[in-house]
Amino acid sequence: NLIKLNSNHIDNYIIKSAGVNFNHPIDLPKCITKGIYEFFGVKTLKDLPTDKIKQLIDNKSLYSDDKTTNYSLSVDAYSLIYMPVNFYKIWKPLHDLLSVNKLLTNCKILELGTGPGTATLGLLSFYFLLAIDNPNLNLNVEITAIEREKNFKKIFDFLIAKLISCSPPNFHAEVKFINGDAFESLNEYDNNYDILLESNLLNINEDISSEKIDNFIQIMKKVLHHKSLVIMIEPGKNENMYQLQEIMQKALKHKIASSLIPPMKIANDISRISICQDATNAGLRYGKKTAHWFSYTILQQSEHINDSQCQ
Repeated sequence: NLIKLNSNHIDNYIIKSAGVNFNHPIDLPKCITKGIYEFFGVKTLKDLPTDKIKQLIDNKSLYSDDKTTNYSLSVDAYSLIYMPVNFYKIWKPLHDLLSVNKLLTNCKILELGTGPGTATLGLLSFYFLLAIDNPNLNLNVEITAIEREKNFKKIFDFLIAKLISCSPPNFHAEVKFINGDAFESLNEYDNNYDILLESNLLNINEDISSEKIDNFIQIMKKVLHHKSLVIMIEPGKNENMYQLQEIMQKALKHKIASSLIPPMKIANDISRISICQDATNAGLRYGKKTAHWFSYTILQQSEHINDSQCQ
């Protein structure tokens, strides 16, 4: 499945634009933007009832003083305010894999902490464009998404169906949402995944602990087969970079995986994402910053990690 793929559409968006060192993407896919408005029953976010806008504003702060995350009251706020901002972050590690010819045309993916489907939708849209650029190839993606907040499932299923319904004929996707805690479902996973993906799961805002990091290492050991990949995406603060480095070093120490793309911090330009501007106009977002910073790294499982790498 490792072949050289044409990627004209994607390469046009992965560029170094002025002041931002990731990309200056187009808007969200039309079917996603349309689907979000349809899900909330409006043509613009200003059409939301006044009490609904107030509720969204009141519930958009996700983190309590003890840094435990409660999404139960914030599903709508997260989906409207944070999901569009984070949509394209997955494109950078995927483009890195494409650049080194390690992106599979047929792959099975396990995603932990999927939320409303942000990274899943971004990943599917990436393969969507690859399918357009490679019409003579069949691309197949199977995703199992684990999310502890069950109320995300409704919008997840709705937007996934919207995106898949307008995909090209040579692209096939199967996506399954499982309501469960990523750190407590170890026995349910098999070792047949090509990619283990997590986004905004392993940071202090998610009440991360050494125990949970060790659990994540055990999940890697459980689910990865030879040459599987691990993609980790976290917020752009320095402490999250250190967290990714710690996980990478532990995986290397236990000879589970080695670094393919080392931890780095990078920004995504969100200035062309129309629903972000709409949210600002409706009073749901504040500020004019268009550079959204995040950190990420890619690990690769290896059955024969050199001992010198582990020192």
